[in-house]
Amino acid sequence: MPSHVFALSPFRRIVNKKVPWFYQMGVEAIKGRVNQLTSIVTYRLEEGIMIKRNRVSILLTLLISFVMLVGQAKAAQAYDFNNWSTWQLVGVGNTGGFVKAVQSNLWSSGLKDTVGTIDGIFGNMTKSGTITFQQRNGLTADGIVGPQTWGMMQNYAQLTPNGYYIYRGTGLYSNYVVDYTQYSSGQVWGDLYEGTYPSYTLRQSFQVW
Repeated sequence: MPSHVFALSPFRRIVNKKVPWFYQMGVEAIKGRVNQLTSIVTYRLEEGIMIKRNRVSILLTLLISFVMLVGQAKAAQAYDFNNWSTWQLVGVGNTGGFVKAVQSNLWSSGLKDTVGTIDGIFGNMTKSGTITFQQRNGLTADGIVGPQTWGMMQNYAQLTPNGYYIYRGTGLYSNYVVDYTQYSSGQVWGDLYEGTYPSYTLRQSFQVW
């Protein structure tokens, strides 16, 4: 039994004392009321505990969400949309938006069959495509997309007057084109288009960061 219930036990002891018979009706009524109040207080206290627990749970959830958002914001600050050499270094085993950006750029560079599916998973096929891209551009062919490889990829991207990049790895008439846009929230999204200039069809959209 919760400790707060024992606080009401003196009231029970009082009404249980021997009293004249003509007071018994009133005593029984009092005992009933005390029992009722005990149940109400117990319920309210337990309800309060549950409310407190729920509040603590909500506060913890909000705190965790805040920490995650701060972490994401700090990570985003480390990447410069206009300086691709600051973008995340990726290699075999990495996953996510940066890997999709690499895969999309390699598609646009004529390496679709080498890379395979744009799935955001940096596997051996993506590594092979990266090595080919590096060899073509006189870079160290290690299959890792770091500052030099990102920087070279940016050389194939045109910054438009509207502030977004158009990546054409094999020139104006590339079969695949990638657009990169940074929004006011700081997020960067890529759109992979298929077709030839000036008619393209959207194939995939992905968040880089």
